[in-house]
Amino acid sequence: MLDEATLRGRLRQWRDDGKRRANMLLLRANPTWSGPSSLTVGDEHVHVINGISQLAVLDAVHQYSGEPIVVLTHLDDQQLGSAVRLRAERYAVQSVDAWELVPGLFKVSDPVVDRSVRELGSWLPPFLLTRQRSAGWPIARGGTLSGDHVIRAILADLIGVDSADEVDLLAVLEHIDEPQTVARLYDYKADELAGVLAATKRHVGGSAALAVESKARSKSFSTLAVALVADMLWNGQADATARVRFDERFLGGKAAETDVRLLGDAARAIILRREAAADVHLNDVLRQAEAIFADLDWTDGASDSSVLPAGLERRYEQLAAAIEAAAADASEGRTSAVDDALAEVRAHLLATHDAGELLGAEMATRLTRWLASEPSVLPSSFGEAATTYLHDSAWADRALSVIWNGSARTALTSAYRSLAERVGERRGAEDAAAAAVLTGDVPTDIAPIESLLARVVEPLARERVLLIVLDGMSAAVAAELADEVGRLRWVEVLPNDLTKREAALATLPSVTRYSRSSLFAGRLTDGNQSTEKTAFAKLTGGMLFHKDDLRSSAGALLPSAVETAVSTAGPKVVGVVLNTIDDDLAKADPDSTRWTLNRVANLAPLLAAAAAAGRTVVLTSDHGHVIERGGEYRANDSGGARWRTATGAPAADEVHVSGARVLAPGGSAVLARAEGLRYTSKAAGYHGGAALAELTVPIVVFRPAGAEAPKGWHDAPPQAPDWWYERVPAEASADIAVPDAPVAKPTKRSAKPADVVPMFEFAVDESSDKQPLASDLLSEMLLASELYVEQRKRLGRHPLDDAVVASTVDLIDERDGRVHRDVLAARLQLAPAALDLTLTVLRRLLNIDGYDTVTTDADEVTIVLNRELLREQFNLK
Repeated sequence: MLDEATLRGRLRQWRDDGKRRANMLLLRANPTWSGPSSLTVGDEHVHVINGISQLAVLDAVHQYSGEPIVVLTHLDDQQLGSAVRLRAERYAVQSVDAWELVPGLFKVSDPVVDRSVRELGSWLPPFLLTRQRSAGWPIARGGTLSGDHVIRAILADLIGVDSADEVDLLAVLEHIDEPQTVARLYDYKADELAGVLAATKRHVGGSAALAVESKARSKSFSTLAVALVADMLWNGQADATARVRFDERFLGGKAAETDVRLLGDAARAIILRREAAADVHLNDVLRQAEAIFADLDWTDGASDSSVLPAGLERRYEQLAAAIEAAAADASEGRTSAVDDALAEVRAHLLATHDAGELLGAEMATRLTRWLASEPSVLPSSFGEAATTYLHDSAWADRALSVIWNGSARTALTSAYRSLAERVGERRGAEDAAAAAVLTGDVPTDIAPIESLLARVVEPLARERVLLIVLDGMSAAVAAELADEVGRLRWVEVLPNDLTKREAALATLPSVTRYSRSSLFAGRLTDGNQSTEKTAFAKLTGGMLFHKDDLRSSAGALLPSAVETAVSTAGPKVVGVVLNTIDDDLAKADPDSTRWTLNRVANLAPLLAAAAAAGRTVVLTSDHGHVIERGGEYRANDSGGARWRTATGAPAADEVHVSGARVLAPGGSAVLARAEGLRYTSKAAGYHGGAALAELTVPIVVFRPAGAEAPKGWHDAPPQAPDWWYERVPAEASADIAVPDAPVAKPTKRSAKPADVVPMFEFAVDESSDKQPLASDLLSEMLLASELYVEQRKRLGRHPLDDAVVASTVDLIDERDGRVHRDVLAARLQLAPAALDLTLTVLRRLLNIDGYDTVTTDADEVTIVLNRELLREQFNLK
């Protein structure tokens, strides 16, 4: 019996036949048609006639004269007679084989059906005839039709893509959960679904077939979620019972391990892509995967996942436990465990979704490294203590300000509390040691703030300089702001004789009326905004702007007077005071006690204006501050928040100072040493005391990218301590020999800024081709090898200095073959741009015959030395 789909297919073939000559088609079939009396094919209406006799056919011919008819008859040509046959197509009754219709559906003219197509099964012809799109099935190119093309065409129709060539595992998994795909799939008959699954497995792959079967078996769960669970069950340490139950429920019970693994890999790839695209539906998929794990009674699977939210929670819990342990005992092993736990958190797909939580985890990890580092020795002077604080402990204060804000995760909250207590204890000890050597005399080993104009600004004023004083900015805040400014195409510079930032010492007490006024006057004084403007103009010939001078009109970033002053038309020296930090500290309930570039009013516009004018920028402050984190209120209104008049002996948490730099009445005062002590009502923070964070004044100098470093200055190496980037091994050497001169300093022949350093122009001692300078055995053997000497000669006139090579090899070797690029740059005393050039030359020197001995890791910040390959290439024992 002829079915409607086959009949329609045959009629369509007849309609499209360019040689068609008649309006009647005789088909061999049982004359028992019970379907529609006419079928619409294209723009034609074809009448369907049961040809039970010659007379019945002739009656239909006369009844539908001139209209197309199809006659279904069991009669042969002789029984129908010439009166019928002469009116019919091809003058004869034609047989109907549904398989013969298949090639035409794909625009293939050869009616012979390839074996690979027939092997798909008898379900195929009616399926193709019934379910083809209005535009037809995708054309089979090359004039032949294969089983592979047919099933890919069917899958393309199922998942809603345009071309059979687009169909693969990823495409199927990407679209299988879409509503229109699900609707089509659930419309398949049982034999059709079985045929599609078998054909998919044979031609597209077992993993693609699993994706389709999973959706057919479970409409309620996302197939992508199912695939994620499969990834854990077959690629992780799976519970055997859970695997069997899962296989039977979602995959048919006979899934091949290879197919499931491929399905899981594809799911991870799609999840990564969707995560990068911020797909709003991704979280639903992940939650469904967790629900499947719960149904399987194997919640550990979700917790072990590097994709699911439960996996991130488990990793944060493990990190919290490691931090708790390191806070109790910051041994090398325990801090290494924190580093490892943080690496696991970072490796989780969702870790970056909460940038604040991840930042807290990173800062906590840094603090455990700091606790594991050697405490500074007792200082012999406050200047020594302040300098050490600026270069080391201020970065710990920066990290502490982040974790102090806490976490929504209970385990991390507890860990951060324990860690903060330990950090506070060590910082308190440092402040106590510094206060013990604090005097009111003029220091000899640190610049007093009243000398800052003469020491820093005046030498830079040979050209143009913008002095920005952030009232109340501590060294910790300066470290964070400097990092941000550096990302805005500003380059930090230092005097040629320094490799680390310089600090200044605030007045005693460290309050604005004394310290800031002394800064602008160039001498110790008590003043105000008016006296500051006058004194600054007298000393520098420049202009000074305060808070009220920075109020701009609607639509303007800066007042026109400020813009003009900072421009090339303005004076060589311009000063600006920004009060955001000091104002925030005076509040009882500030928005934050961290100050980034966008939170400091007017800072970003001032930097932009300075860059346009080619001005060097000096960022500094008049004093630092301490944050309100709980402590003792000891009422005394004789002085300020953190100092009082020198009446009565100082307590254990106070220090008495007197001398030329003590500007309090009578030339003496009692300063609060402990950060938690205050004498006035509660605020967000305070200044005026003897803590290192209050008295240390940071000085950060920048040149615009593309401009030359000021005369007598050079581009600064990275300023953060080693522990900021990575764990410092206990056996790490403190000093490794490096050349005295900056390695990448521009030559007279090419006076270009260091961020466009000419290739391979390095200062180098050319007096000897072989001078082993370092003490590490690996570097000694390398520099002594004949191949190294040959390689060095091949580099031409300007190879790297042996000391640079030895220092690099030694440092990376002691760090187990891996080092952060900023740690290396700091050790070599190189600016980041110069380090890039140094690494380029080093690779040319050590990478032989295409083998990469020196590489950069995928994280783009870790320099890797393949020590085994180095030994092999240079024949080192």
